[in-house]
Amino acid sequence: MLGFLEFTTVLLLSLRLLPIFVVMPLNVFSKAPILVRLIIVLSISIIMAGLVPIESNVLTISLVISEFLLGVVIAFSFHTAFASLDLVGKLLDLQIGINTAGIFDPSSSHLGGVISDLLIAIAGVVFFILDLHYTLIQGLAALFKVVPLGAFDFQLLNIKKLISIMGAQFIFAFIMVLPVILGVWLVDLAFAVMSRSMPQANIYFLALPVKFTVGLLLLMFTMPMIVQNIPRLFEQPLKLILF
Repeated sequence: MLGFLEFTTVLLLSLRLLPIFVVMPLNVFSKAPILVRLIIVLSISIIMAGLVPIESNVLTISLVISEFLLGVVIAFSFHTAFASLDLVGKLLDLQIGINTAGIFDPSSSHLGGVISDLLIAIAGVVFFILDLHYTLIQGLAALFKVVPLGAFDFQLLNIKKLISIMGAQFIFAFIMVLPVILGVWLVDLAFAVMSRSMPQANIYFLALPVKFTVGLLLLMFTMPMIVQNIPRLFEQPLKLILF
C-alpha cells in the first residue's frame, strides 16, 4: 500500500509539473531534448514527493486530468509572458523593416524575427539573473500546500481572472515598446507627407533605411526601460501560482 501511495504521489506530481517544465519557452528548456526535460520533471517530483500531502490514495482518470489541467493553466500563463514579447517583437520587426527578408529558423520551421528573438533571449536571461526559477519552485511548493494533490477542482478556477491576467500581459508588453512604435510611426507619417508632395520619388526605398536607423536608435535608448520592466511580465504568473 505504501509503494502504491508513493507511486501515486510521484505520478500526480509529474503530471502537475509536466506542462510547466517540458513546454517552458525558456531557451534552456526548449532547446534541450525531450528526454532530458522528462528526467528533470521526474527528478523534481521524486524530491518533492516526501514533502507534498496527498488527499486521496485512489488513482482515477478525473484525478489525473485535473492535475494535468492545473499544470497546463500555470504553464500557459508563463507562455503568455513570452508570447507577448514575441508579438511586440514581431510588430517592431514589421514596423522597422527588419523582416522584409524573413529569417528561417530550422529548429522551429517558421520565419523568426530578430527583435522578437532578442526580447525572448533577454527575458530568459533576466528570468535566471533575478532567480525567478527559484521563486517558481518555491511557488509550486507553496501551491502544493494550498491545493494538495488530488484536491484541485477545475470548476473553482476563475477563467475571467485568468483571461484578464493574460490580456494585461499583452497590453503591458505593448506599452514597453510603445516609444519605438510611435517614433517609427512618425517617420512613416513624415514620408507619407513627402510622397504627396513628391509623387515621382520612390518613397518606400527612401524611407526604409531611415526607419531602420531611427527604429534601432529608439530601441537602443528604450532597451534599459524594457529590461527593467520585463520581470513584471512574470509577476502575474507567479501570483497565479500562489493564488
